[in-house]
Amino acid sequence: MIPYVNFVEPIKDDVAKRLMNLCSELWNQQKPTRIVVLFSSPGGLINPGVSLYNFFQAFPCEIIMHNIGNIDSSAVIVFLSGNRRLASPSSSFLMHGITWNYGSGAFRTREQLEEDISRLKEDEARIAKILASKTKLTTEEVMTLLRQGEAKSAEYALDKGIIDAIEEPIIPREAQILHL
Repeated sequence: MIPYVNFVEPIKDDVAKRLMNLCSELWNQQKPTRIVVLFSSPGGLINPGVSLYNFFQAFPCEIIMHNIGNIDSSAVIVFLSGNRRLASPSSSFLMHGITWNYGSGAFRTREQLEEDISRLKEDEARIAKILASKTKLTTEEVMTLLRQGEAKSAEYALDKGIIDAIEEPIIPREAQILHL
């Protein structure tokens, strides 16, 4: 039986841990040949996104990612971890530059700001490297997308190798459906 995991969450540390735990439990209990992740996310934090990407890259069974809505920001990195990537016809993808939230009343020294800029540049380079390695996009095209911040259609994603096919999701009657 192929498990279907419904994931409609932002990318945050606690959410990433819960998703990794859920998939690990599925593996330990069932040893499925494949897990289908019905995925939609407004994005979120870079570090848990990269951690999820690396986790799924190492996972011992096939991971199918299916965009069932919007895949935005750091969620694009998680989505690209799938061995097979699909998108519903009405779905979209949004890639944009990195933002940093200091919160209200935050104070930073010049050195701390330089450290922050260094982290932003490194995170942007990591994102560009993953996108360029998993799609038909060049690093230059990725950097342009990050600066534009435009939503892209499933057709665009298919043309650029972000997805393998445009398909409506179909959950078999006998499937195990889990929600994070």
